[in-house]
Amino acid sequence: MNIKNLDKRLVHDLMFHTTPTDMKTAHARKQPNKLEKDYLQCVKDYYGYNDEKSRDVMKVLTVEQLEQIKTSQFKGGRS
Repeated sequence: MNIKNLDKRLVHDLMFHTTPTDMKTAHARKQPNKLEKDYLQCVKDYYGYNDEKSRDVMKVLTVEQLEQIKTSQFKGGRS
């Protein structure tokens, strides 16, 4: 189907109604903040939890405790 020659509103309606719902709301999902990105993997490795439990634990821990967990997870070696 050649949509270049159609009206813009018609093209929009076609794309809107043929696109799955989860693809339309992908941009609206909550993005993890910087703190969560930095410490999530460390908390997962330290406690052996999955993503959901690790996020719950991160809400309880202080930044100092998260730093301590991160430094304890340091493996060493060259960068």
